[in-house]
Amino acid sequence: MDLDEGTAVICRQLQRWDGRLTVCPPKTAHSTRVIALDRTTIAALRAHRSRQQAEPDAYGDGYRDSGHVFTNLNGDPVSPGRLTHFIQKLIVEHGVPPIRLHDLRHRAATLALAAGGKFPELFDAVQADAGIQVVLTGVRMSRMKAVMERWVQTCRRELLDRTLIWNRRHLLHTLREFEVFYNQHRPHQGIANARPLNPLP
Repeated sequence: MDLDEGTAVICRQLQRWDGRLTVCPPKTAHSTRVIALDRTTIAALRAHRSRQQAEPDAYGDGYRDSGHVFTNLNGDPVSPGRLTHFIQKLIVEHGVPPIRLHDLRHRAATLALAAGGKFPELFDAVQADAGIQVVLTGVRMSRMKAVMERWVQTCRRELLDRTLIWNRRHLLHTLREFEVFYNQHRPHQGIANARPLNPLP
């Protein structure tokens, strides 16, 4: 971490194996990256470093300099599970619906995109780290969203609520047939409002 340059290098992670904390490579190749730090984060890290530099004298001879940014009072790295337990405690105290700490970053990215985000590289990196591919669509997102919502509602109302689906193969075949019917035999909602190509049975 270089606070003067305002960057942090993500190149390793801390995991618990056989009851011991072990340093290991990141989960995926996308996880290894250099991220830029904003002014607020840099100021908070500088204040944290100042407090951390005073901990050896306060703790005494048993202090161990592990070289990590976030440590316990004795200098050992903070266990990854500690933050998870703290988040779960806050969830119980405030009556928030249960959610894993790991899912919070995906929820944040999803909410930001739903609020009209422009698919910045930050969100793409978060999704790629989790193995999620983001498909970029056209600029008229509101119209596309409305069209898809209408398609899903119509498909559910006119097809899935009235059909017994046996398996995945049957589902895909049924959806393909309904797609043809939706686009070619529904002149009031079909593509370009065209008349049916073939008479209805």
